[in-house]
Amino acid sequence: MQADPMMRQELDRQQALLAGLAGNPLETTLIDEVRRSVGEEWADELARRVLELTEAKYPSKVR
Repeated sequence: MQADPMMRQELDRQQALLAGLAGNPLETTLIDEVRRSVGEEWADELARRVLELTEAKYPSKVR
């Protein structure tokens, strides 16, 4: 299943998204990118969770 081109593309997309989230402070542009790539409902939940984690770890860096 992982050799399937569509699955590989999706896994690569997810990996790039996770790398972006890990390497950058939470900003509106990053949240918008997540929404475009995964859909509004999933993105809202993901953004909420990332914001919670970011606020806990870097209180002064959340915008």
